[in-house]
Amino acid sequence: MAPADKRPSKDEDPVGWNEHREEELWLLYGDDVDHEDVENMRQGMRVVERLTSAEETLQIERQNGGIVLLQKDIRNFTLTRMATDNFEREFKSLDTASRRQLVLEALCSTATIGDLETRGRWCPEITLTNLADNGGRGFFEILKTIMTADPTVDRTEVVHVLNPLMDRCWTLLNVTSKEIKERFQSHRDYFISMVIWRVLLTFVSNATCYSDTNV
Repeated sequence: MAPADKRPSKDEDPVGWNEHREEELWLLYGDDVDHEDVENMRQGMRVVERLTSAEETLQIERQNGGIVLLQKDIRNFTLTRMATDNFEREFKSLDTASRRQLVLEALCSTATIGDLETRGRWCPEITLTNLADNGGRGFFEILKTIMTADPTVDRTEVVHVLNPLMDRCWTLLNVTSKEIKERFQSHRDYFISMVIWRVLLTFVSNATCYSDTNV
């Protein structure tokens, strides 16, 4: 596997950038695990466990507060679009190539925010195939998970996007600490929620273009 610093530029070669990103996901979550890569990550996890501190716990609490607000924005935005222009039908009516391009744009814009690109390593469901193919089925599965909460209620907890592949990942990496798992679940929730949000915004901003294309 090419090292992370050899990943193509998302600005100059977004397709190559994403292919490299998805290759890394496959080597950790796929059937043919890269054992050298896993061992390197095990060593990294041991460092993370040693460095756990009250300050990092506070940072995760602040991050979770931001995710709560982000997910509320997603719910409010989606309910409005569903009520006014049948967003789900319009999204599914796009051809697969258009949906893939839309998701790729959202992924690239998400990865420009702080260190979110590195957090995507913990999100095996965030691939073009899962989010864009089959009418965007994977995208709507995640969106509906986030939509389970009543948007009129001020929530204080994050709606977690769970994936059984993470249990396998923790076993591979020898992670048993509940605190570490919760920290990385927060990183997952942040990255996944931001990707979903960016897909929504990208779709709306490009709606006229897609409409013209599909006439």
